[in-house]
Amino acid sequence: MPSRNTRAESQESFDARTSQDPEKLRGLALNRDWMVRYFVAENPVTPQEALTRLASDPKVDVVLVALQNRNVPESILRESVDKDSLHRGIAANQKCPVDLLAILAQSKDEDVRGEVADNPATPFNILEVMKEDGVQSVVQAATQNYNRKLDWI
Repeated sequence: MPSRNTRAESQESFDARTSQDPEKLRGLALNRDWMVRYFVAENPVTPQEALTRLASDPKVDVVLVALQNRNVPESILRESVDKDSLHRGIAANQKCPVDLLAILAQSKDEDVRGEVADNPATPFNILEVMKEDGVQSVVQAATQNYNRKLDWI
């Protein structure tokens, strides 16, 4: 993740992080500076069209953040699931479809499984299985998420 405090922030970076204007964000999604595009991808009000473009950005950090954004179209998540390098971004998306979470919960990559275990959208039945994972950090995330869900009931 880019550092926000190492140097004076550009106006474009600031706008990309804070703008509530979909048109401005669409324009900033085309910026040459990958950090500006990263912040657009991270912005919770970035429109779907801009996130669709950012999901195929040449900079993988931008793509991963775009895939985590709740506004990214489901079709983009589904298209991206074939690329192992993008699984973490998909698994962290709180609107990720359950069938994709089930696939990603079986990943060989413990970081991907950890994202699934921590995702509030992951249902109880998947968390139950993940609580038996061989990696402690995954077990802990699944257990904590499971208990949070129980508290909501």
